[in-house]
Formats: sequence, structure tokens, C-alpha cells
Amino acid sequence: MGKPVLIFGGTSEGRRLAERLEQEKRRCTVCVATEYGETLYPSSEYVNVVCGRMDMEQIGDFLKEGDFGTVVDATHPYAVKA
Repeated sequence: MGKPVLIFGGTSEGRRLAERLEQEKRRCTVCVATEYGETLYPSSEYVNVVCGRMDMEQIGDFLKEGDFGTVVDATHPYAVKA
């Protein structure tokens, strides 16, 4: 059902989006900065969580390597390193 969605998480909105996509059986990858953030997302065949901070170059490489249909920035609006 289409290409997976990439979510840069860190907010409850990002978590809710991942949960909704899982319910709809749509694949998504969620990038979170911390191990705690990783624990907030569902563990399923539809949700892939990637943990660890990325700099701009790493994000660019990640986007190029992935085959994402949509990218969502659901990071915290006041995050300095997002």
C-alpha cells in the first residue's frame, strides 16, 4: 500500500501518527533521538523505529537510502538539535 512514511518523532503527534499508520497497516519508519523516545512507539511489523541523533549529512543520506513516499517533521518545536 504505497511507499512507507518517514516520521522524525519527538512529539505526541508523531506517536499518534505512527499508531494510526499501524492501525491502517501502512509501513512507517520513525526516527527518534533517545532510547526513551524509542519506547513510546508501538513494536510491530509496520513500525520501524530508528534511535539516535543524526546531523544534516546523516539525515540526507538516510533520505537518499530510504524509499519514502512522505516525510513528516514531528519533532518538538523548541528542540535545538532537531
